[in-house]
Amino acid sequence: MTALQDPYGILHPPSNMETEEEPEVTDEEAALVDMIIQRVDEDKEGHPGTGSEWEFNKLLLRSSEAIVRGEGDISVYRAVTSYDGGRTPVHDNEIASADNQFIAKMLRAVPGVTVDPQSGDRDEVLAAEVRNSFIKWFSSRNHMRRVYKRLLDSFGWAGIGIAQLCWDPLGGRKLQACVQCGYTSEFQSEGEFCPVCGLQGMMDGIEEAPPKLSPLMEGEPRIRVLDPRQFVPESGVTEIFNAGEAMRRCSVERLVSVAELRQLFPQRGMLVKEDESLLHDRFWAFSQTISDGAWEEVPLRDHTRVIEFHALPSGLYPQGILAYVANDRLIHFGPNKLATLLGRLPFFEFRPVKYQDSFWSTPRVSYQRGLQTDLNRLLTATRDHRAMTLLPRVVVDEATGLNDDDFPALSENAAISVPRVDVSSPLTGNASTVRPECSVCRTQPSAVSAELIISAGRSATKSSIS
Repeated sequence: MTALQDPYGILHPPSNMETEEEPEVTDEEAALVDMIIQRVDEDKEGHPGTGSEWEFNKLLLRSSEAIVRGEGDISVYRAVTSYDGGRTPVHDNEIASADNQFIAKMLRAVPGVTVDPQSGDRDEVLAAEVRNSFIKWFSSRNHMRRVYKRLLDSFGWAGIGIAQLCWDPLGGRKLQACVQCGYTSEFQSEGEFCPVCGLQGMMDGIEEAPPKLSPLMEGEPRIRVLDPRQFVPESGVTEIFNAGEAMRRCSVERLVSVAELRQLFPQRGMLVKEDESLLHDRFWAFSQTISDGAWEEVPLRDHTRVIEFHALPSGLYPQGILAYVANDRLIHFGPNKLATLLGRLPFFEFRPVKYQDSFWSTPRVSYQRGLQTDLNRLLTATRDHRAMTLLPRVVVDEATGLNDDDFPALSENAAISVPRVDVSSPLTGNASTVRPECSVCRTQPSAVSAELIISAGRSATKSSIS
């Protein structure tokens, strides 16, 4: 396969699009792009303070042992250690266990839709059967059980699930059509000639070969489950659709591969380029202490950031607005056919709890973070207490001159190990002061420092301090 056969750059570099000359930015396009970006920024300011909390909750569900904040922002990231010699906090992730149990219980009964005829009239019965057949096909085609499960996945860390009804131009049946006369049929093979144009040419006495049929996709409706962080609702609106309230505009800001966007809009594909500032992952890597580390970044290749803007019909735009902005260029601007057909924006929210004065709900994990933190501290303290009981620990100042050979006689309990000596740098003033009658201290009175901490546990309490 050559680059000419792979024009969108899925495998080979899209050389044919990279060499095409980009159209100049017109004043109308620049004004539309500035207006869309301004509206998105205004809507983000109207719903602040959710991204950092959601990211923190997701990291808790992923059992991340440490969480840090970024430089100059409120974003949170996971901390990764490469040190195996020290003790790490103990984690028994009850939050993840409770979230999995909630999803499993909700999946026992997946809600469905069935159309019942209003009467026994034959036409109404047939109409109900047709609608039920379409619902069954649509549910099977879009894997609605999996969609329902993905919506439940975001309940724990975001408190809401958002689905979008969209039209997939690359789905459905594969057809072949004639550009000249509009003839369409099922796809058979490459290079077939249009039979309608050929018959018309024979009747008109034209000896030229008819045009070849071009392959195309029929398209089909799709359900797309959005990451709640991607959805930007209209500022000041608490529901997408209600009897007395309807959201007039919204936007979706997501990362899309360059090849997919070029395939969706081939006429403007030369404007789509990779955004080199995107990151696939960013974390804080440290060895022994969390302050002794550095940022590690994994770039996201062949992707760009896209703003998908939706608006309901208005006086200036009677068929609504559906626009795509990427790389500060207008990739597509046209009518919003789904919003016009439905009479509402093609987005649907699912939440366990609805607050009247806010679009977002409080995630369940936010209520459980304190309990999980206390549990982790309790388990860590229990582990350390057991370790200290089985292997007592003595921390001494290096000025004392004490070492491991001075401590075997201190242990009276044969079932417990000999205390382990950690010789450290001069201790701070917070260290406990040992009594001068300590038997070990009397062995070298001139070298003993007043700053000596004994934490040898139960066995060394009577032995070391008489």
